[in-house]
Amino acid sequence: MNVTLKEFPSDLHSRLKSMAEVNGRSLNRQIIHLLDLATSPRRTDDAGLLHRIQQNRESSRISLSQTFLDEAIQEGRS
Repeated sequence: MNVTLKEFPSDLHSRLKSMAEVNGRSLNRQIIHLLDLATSPRRTDDAGLLHRIQQNRESSRISLSQTFLDEAIQEGRS
């Protein structure tokens, strides 16, 4: 399948061409790669995400009490 783009900005073309060179791809292959990344469903690593959240909570300097959280929730609802 062939696709033609009209009014393609020259600065975008330059950036894509540079990316393609760095990644050892043709300009066409680089564009296909980026479009594929942009349109593919993202998979999340739930265990990894929960681990990072837990690490952030543990390293946080702020201790949030349940009372504080309840009041913040109520304030947000009013």
